[in-house]
Amino acid sequence: MQHFSKQIAEGIWYPRWLAGTNYGYGSPDFVFYPPLVYYLGSFLRLSGLDIQKTIATLFLLASLGSGFSFYLYGRTKWGKITSYLGALAYMTSPYLVLNIYTRGALAEAFALIWIPLGLLLTDKAIAQPRWRVILAIFFGILALTHMPSLLVYLIFWLGYTLCFLLFRHSWKAVVTTLCSAIVGLGTISFLFTPCIVRKKAG
Repeated sequence: MQHFSKQIAEGIWYPRWLAGTNYGYGSPDFVFYPPLVYYLGSFLRLSGLDIQKTIATLFLLASLGSGFSFYLYGRTKWGKITSYLGALAYMTSPYLVLNIYTRGALAEAFALIWIPLGLLLTDKAIAQPRWRVILAIFFGILALTHMPSLLVYLIFWLGYTLCFLLFRHSWKAVVTTLCSAIVGLGTISFLFTPCIVRKKAG
């Protein structure tokens, strides 16, 4: 975070190579690692927070954001009280707590904010085509947050979306919604392409 925000302040808007790491030898962290959370952290750093307060603030946002997003999704399925309880359970789930307090997995914790929102957007995209654009943006955001979470989520999301066929939704609406994922991932090809090229070169 410290080296990333420093290079942002120096005018390098997408610092794929962190020059200050490894005793000045640098490392290609962001050739392969999604940068979204680090951009958020850089914004906090540039606003005057030190590195410790920046990290603490980001983890707080990950926890509160996860609860809020689950509440929004829950309100489309259940009543207010049930949604509150579901949000509380999601915020205090062992996986999220472990990511925050034990592993310090910032990007992975942040990815949990987007998961309920993705399900909410999928429900809306099936019924209303205009939401498919926002769903595509969602996939881009999730990919820019944490790639392994995206891969796991895609497997679950595929099954979730196909289940709409069981409830007599048109196959055209389902297939078009599935295509939103392809479009969304295509918008962040600038992140995938270097990974693929450098892997082949290696």
